[in-house]
Amino acid sequence: MLRVQRPAADDPATRSALAVLAALPDGLRGRMDEVVAPSPASVTLRLTDGRTATWGDEERSAEKARILESLLRRPARSYDVSSPDVVTVK
Repeated sequence: MLRVQRPAADDPATRSALAVLAALPDGLRGRMDEVVAPSPASVTLRLTDGRTATWGDEERSAEKARILESLLRRPARSYDVSSPDVVTVK
């Protein structure tokens, strides 16, 4: 499910969320329950198991996806890969 304020082809938040989804590997995309994007720079992924991943904007999405796949092996409730250079696990 995609949650944005104004779903439309010309909406920046919608475009950002869809770009993030397109960048996810199939295995990770299959684990998504919801993508929330109140703004283009505030994309959050909610996984089917209830965990969340703060993604940020669509920049460096391939790198963020690779890092998130690795982090998901660690037990936590939330992961922040919005800055791939400094990730946070809680």
